[in-house]
Amino acid sequence: MRTAFSAPCSRSPRGLHGRGGALLCVLQWVLACALGLACGPQGATPMPEPPSIDGGLIGPQREGISILSDPRPVPVSGGAGAVTPGAQVRVLNLDSDSPPQTVVAGADGAFALTVTASNGDELRFLALLEGERSAPVDFIYTNAVADELTPSPRHACLGVQPGLELAFGASRASVRFLNGCSEPLQLGSPRFRAGADFALVTPLPLVVAAGDSAVVELGLLNLPPPAREDVWFVDVTLGSIALRYPIGVFSAQ
Repeated sequence: MRTAFSAPCSRSPRGLHGRGGALLCVLQWVLACALGLACGPQGATPMPEPPSIDGGLIGPQREGISILSDPRPVPVSGGAGAVTPGAQVRVLNLDSDSPPQTVVAGADGAFALTVTASNGDELRFLALLEGERSAPVDFIYTNAVADELTPSPRHACLGVQPGLELAFGASRASVRFLNGCSEPLQLGSPRFRAGADFALVTPLPLVVAAGDSAVVELGLLNLPPPAREDVWFVDVTLGSIALRYPIGVFSAQ
């Protein structure tokens, strides 16, 4: 657990003794309480940690050849320790307009649910707990022989900051793409999964030279709240290989 630091009075401040010092200590403690810094004998208020999710413990449940047509119900599960116990697991099919499927993980961190998908769809797994979110884990679903989940391909030499999730604390937020590759790359074909609440501010396509970086700015529409959420897709082309990067965008409640 993270803790918020506070310094409770253990002795009278220098130059203040007796009743005056004791009164000042009480006033400092009351003020700290009012600000939410500390209200207990430990002098620290626990703050929630982001939940974790382990993609290595996630997989499809169905085995063997399937004669179901696409799209099909796909049972997926995570074994013990797959997510933080008690976290809500959200699975979103990035290639459909259907809402996410959710389930609460058990006390051992295991979960199971069913999502509708077609061959080649990309599925995003996310854990949420006490207002905190895990980093997303993405898989490509295939069913040529049996149901399989394969980690989504990414360019190994490309860095994305802050990652594949972008929180909006105001009307605009930005993503930095760091090209650690030995050749230029291109950012292009931007689009949103839903498209009603967010917009692209920086014009694309954009070429990023080897060893350079570029910042792409996004805007939040239709202020003020309620909270909104979407996925921004951008294709990153390196040489002859174009890979889709899905970046979750959401506004604070």
